[in-house]
Amino acid sequence: MRLNPQSIINSRFGIGFALVLGRIMPTSLGYPLASWAAKYISQRKSWNLIKAARLNQWVISGQRLSAKELDKAVHQAFDHTARCQFDLYRHIQNPLAMAGRVKESPAFEALLKDYSGDPIPGKGILVLGMHVSNFDFLMHYIVTQGLRTLAITVSNPGSGYRWQNDLRARSGLEIVPASKDTIRMAERRLQEGECVVSGLDRPVSGARYKPRFFGVPSALPSFYVPIALRAKVPIVIVAAYKDDEDCYHIDLSEPIHLMPHDNRQAEIEANAELVLAAAEKFILRAPTQWSMFYPVWPQLMSQVP
Repeated sequence: MRLNPQSIINSRFGIGFALVLGRIMPTSLGYPLASWAAKYISQRKSWNLIKAARLNQWVISGQRLSAKELDKAVHQAFDHTARCQFDLYRHIQNPLAMAGRVKESPAFEALLKDYSGDPIPGKGILVLGMHVSNFDFLMHYIVTQGLRTLAITVSNPGSGYRWQNDLRARSGLEIVPASKDTIRMAERRLQEGECVVSGLDRPVSGARYKPRFFGVPSALPSFYVPIALRAKVPIVIVAAYKDDEDCYHIDLSEPIHLMPHDNRQAEIEANAELVLAAAEKFILRAPTQWSMFYPVWPQLMSQVP
């Protein structure tokens, strides 16, 4: 049986090993080790996660990068991700150290203030996170800052993802896997004025709708569109990027108000594309900080240099 490196990296063992290293290893050793691992992984062009990374970086470049330029972009993406993972496991049990690495935008500060107290009926908001820079660092940080939220995650996650969710839950995040029941729960919470969080940019197989992302039909989910429409709440996108001083800047998009449509497919895809257009801006701030290693545009895989 052929080993799946992505499964090993995301397994309970892989995450547990990284967690132990992060706790015991100083940054002066952790960063070089992370960079070595990133270089090794990024050179394995036969691995599915590398193929996916090359595809995704190629499309967001406007399909302009050459094979050599893609090699460089993918290496930079994995180097950034490896350092982010080290930062996460280094600081996951030290909220003060975590806070010292974060710079909040005024819009994000306002979100924390508005949704850290008691909910106000009619003022709910759906927050969609992106895998830009240190996604998990951001999730842990917002909980330590008092944000009360319900988080919807992928259904039937693997053992590694379940452990990641356990770590998030220990920080105080209320986590539920996506299902019909939890979707209804989310809608009710939103109508009651609470904040609900989910992911935006991890592709799904067999998706019925294909919203355009960077001008190309994608395999990204659109489940959030009917949730926001039924609950009658706006959507905001939250993302982070890392600066040259190793600080994470957390920013928030303007509220995105969805519009109902008589045609179901047009309603889903047009509103998803409205959200994804805002997401594109976050990715283009720092393209190689987009840590998405699943194929977002699988139909273009054979065209990648």
